[in-house]
Amino acid sequence: MLRTLCGQYTSLTDEEIGKLEEIQKTISYFATIANADIFIDCFLEQEEKGIVVAHAMPETNSQYSSNITGQFVLPENEPIVFLTRKMKISIRDEKALSQENKYVLQRTAPIKNDKGQIIGVLIQENDITSSVNTNKKLEEMGRTTERLTDRLLHAQMEGGIAGNHEIIANSESGEKNILLREMHHRIKNNLQIISSILSMQERRSHSQETKRILKENISRINSIALVHEVLLNDEGRLINLNALVSKLILYLKDCAVSEDEEISIVLEGDEIIVDSDKATSVLLIINELITNALQHAFKVKKQGEIKVKFVYGHMYCVIMVTDNGSGFAERGKDHSTLGLELMKKIAVDKLNSRLKIETGKEGTVASFDFR
Repeated sequence: MLRTLCGQYTSLTDEEIGKLEEIQKTISYFATIANADIFIDCFLEQEEKGIVVAHAMPETNSQYSSNITGQFVLPENEPIVFLTRKMKISIRDEKALSQENKYVLQRTAPIKNDKGQIIGVLIQENDITSSVNTNKKLEEMGRTTERLTDRLLHAQMEGGIAGNHEIIANSESGEKNILLREMHHRIKNNLQIISSILSMQERRSHSQETKRILKENISRINSIALVHEVLLNDEGRLINLNALVSKLILYLKDCAVSEDEEISIVLEGDEIIVDSDKATSVLLIINELITNALQHAFKVKKQGEIKVKFVYGHMYCVIMVTDNGSGFAERGKDHSTLGLELMKKIAVDKLNSRLKIETGKEGTVASFDFR
């Protein structure tokens, strides 16, 4: 059936269909091991929709009453399937709506031909309808509790009780905010002092290798300082990652792009709000990726684009940094290893993630995700 559906609805070659057939032979095993429904979806040439060309059901606990091979897939119901096709990356643990209108948790991986082009998407689905319904009940209980609390506070305020409590709470909150701002102010100042000392050493050094190493560490320190600068000017503990990365981009444009280069750095995508710890980790990785692209991607041609893209998800957020430069290879023990190992370690230790890098003649795509 897979070959018939691909031949009828897609423009895939015989070789590409053969590759999908090889994958199809294994998905029943994965369905049993993962106790989940496994699919292969392909995409129609002229329409923005896909089609299920293979479906393997687990021995028990399938959320489908029957095999759905041959049914169409719509982007409004399963957005990460189409995002996986567009961005050529794996995405995990995102909510979607199945063909039988059940909430499912999807994990996706792109299927590529020998040229690196997307020919399909491999999907794992687990039924989460019961947990979604439970969450809805909890949310409704929470809203009910909030309404009751508002009524209670209103009644207390009329009796003159809540007013004193509010003054005390505001006072304690104000003192706490002052202390937090002072802490972030001191950390930022100390980081700037360290950055200034390294800058002095960089200017006095006659070794180009030493200059390069010092510049890289200055950039890392300034990235961390940016987080504390944002926290200093914001009473909350949550940080708008878009605003933070925008400041980093301005800084890198100013200090890392030379006058003879026409390299643009752009930020696009969804808004992502994170706590300060995640912001520091994410910013360090993005800083390394952009810096690495500026150093290696445009050695031959002096113009191009570096793009940072944010994708917000209910379970995971995905960040991609791409460039249209000449690509780079992960070499042995040279100067590029430290930055690469630093990014990988931060991704694993701080974000419980894995940094993925694909590079070639048309440029480099780096991506990672986090909760």
